[in-house]
Amino acid sequence: MKAWLLLCLCLPVGVLQAQTLTPDSFAYGMELQLDGQRAVYELALPAAVYRATRHQDLADVRVFNRAGEVVPHALLTLVPDSPVAAESTLDLPWYPVPDISNATRHGSQLRIELGDAGQIVTIDGPEGLVTEKTAYIIDASQIKQPLLRLEFEVAEPADFVQRLTLDSGDDLARWQPLITSATLARLQHNGEQLERLTLELPRQQKKYLRVRWHGDTALELQRIRGVISADSGMAPANADTEISVRAQPDPDHDATLLYDSGGYFPVQRLNLQFADTNSMAHAQVQSRSDHDSDWRVRSRARFYRLQVDDATLSNEDYPIHPVTDRYWRVQFNDAGVVSRDPDRLPALKLGWKPHELRFLVRGEPPFVLAYGRGAEDVRQQRPRLASSDLPFDESLTGSATADAEYTLGGEIQLQTPATKVDWKQISLWSVLLLAVAGLGWMAVRLYRDMNSGKH
Repeated sequence: MKAWLLLCLCLPVGVLQAQTLTPDSFAYGMELQLDGQRAVYELALPAAVYRATRHQDLADVRVFNRAGEVVPHALLTLVPDSPVAAESTLDLPWYPVPDISNATRHGSQLRIELGDAGQIVTIDGPEGLVTEKTAYIIDASQIKQPLLRLEFEVAEPADFVQRLTLDSGDDLARWQPLITSATLARLQHNGEQLERLTLELPRQQKKYLRVRWHGDTALELQRIRGVISADSGMAPANADTEISVRAQPDPDHDATLLYDSGGYFPVQRLNLQFADTNSMAHAQVQSRSDHDSDWRVRSRARFYRLQVDDATLSNEDYPIHPVTDRYWRVQFNDAGVVSRDPDRLPALKLGWKPHELRFLVRGEPPFVLAYGRGAEDVRQQRPRLASSDLPFDESLTGSATADAEYTLGGEIQLQTPATKVDWKQISLWSVLLLAVAGLGWMAVRLYRDMNSGKH
C-alpha cells in the first residue's frame, strides 16, 4: 500500500516539469560573431527579428551558447521616452563669405582670425569680396554635443524656394560635403502657407559648417540657431532606420488606407510618401497591435510633396511617442486625395530604432540569436535579467554582428497552439484526486479490518 501511494504522488512530478527550450524551439536563428574577447557583447537587433517574433514585447528572443544553454541577456530600448527628446537651442555665429568651394580661389584674399579655442573671431578681406554673400560659414567649434539640426531665420518676407549644399570641416581650408542637396522654402499653396526653414543634420559634422547656395541668388539670413540634445545618453542617430509600407484601401471606410508593417518595429517617427508630385493632405495616423485591438491616434498632421522649378519640397518626418504596433491606418480629411489606382497610393514611411541586445559571454561559442515562437511557454522560461545587471563598460563590452538568418525549428514554431494546456493546474488536480482516492481506499481497508476483528 505504501508503494502504491508513493507512485501516486510521484506521477505528477513529470507533468510539472516544463519543456526546456532549445534553439530548435524557435523558428529562426543567426550566428553571432564576436569582436575580440570581452565579457559582455552588444548587438542592435536586426529587422528580421521584428518580422519573425510573435510577441510584441520580444518574449521569444533568446541567446544560446554551443551547449544549447540560454546565456544571460537583456534588451535595452534605444528610443527616447517622449516623441521629442529634451533639446536646447543656441545661436550660432555665422559669417557671409564668397563661395570658396575652391580652397585656393579666395584663400589668399580672405583673412580669418581664430581664437585660442578654435573659434572664429573675424573674417575679413578686400572691399567687395566679403559682401559677395554666396556662402555662409557657421562656427560650431565651441559646441561639445552633436548638432541635431539648424534653424534659419530669413529676412525675406516673400515666397522663395532655395536649394543649398552643406559642407563641414575642421580647418576652414578643407571641406567635405555633409548634405549634398537640401531645400529651404516659404510659399503659399491652395491657401495654406508652407515653410521649410530647418535642416536635419547627420552627427558626423565637424567644427565648422558651410552653407553654399545653388543658383545665382542667395537668401538674406538674419539668424542661425543650432539645436542640440540635452540628453547625452541618447543613442547615436545612425541607429535609426526606416521601412516603407505599401497601402491597401479600407473596404469599410472611405478616404482610409490600411498598412501592415510586417512586424513589431519600435516606431518613433512617420511620414507619407506620395507617388505624385504636387500632393498635399491633412490626415490622422492611427495604429494597433492586432486585429482585435482598438485603433489609437498617433499623429494628426499635414503631409505634402510639391515641385517648384527643379526642387522638390516635402514635409519632414513627424515624431511620435515610441510604439511597437504592427498595424497602421491613415484617415484623410478629403476622400479626393486617395487615388483609385492601387499603384499610386501613398506609402507609409516608418522610422524606427532597434533595441540593443546585451548578453554575457558564458559557455563556449558559437553563440546563436534565436527568435520566433508562438507558444506562451516562452514567458514561463523567460530570463529575468535587468539591463542594470549587465552594466555598460567600454573596457568589458564588445560589439557583436549577426550572420545571415537560417532556419532552426522552422515556421511550425511560429504557430500558436489552438488549445492552451495548463499543466500546472492539471498536475495539482491530479495530486488532489489521487490523494483523496488513496485516503478513501485506506478508510475502506480500515473499516473492513475493524469489522473482521469483531467476528
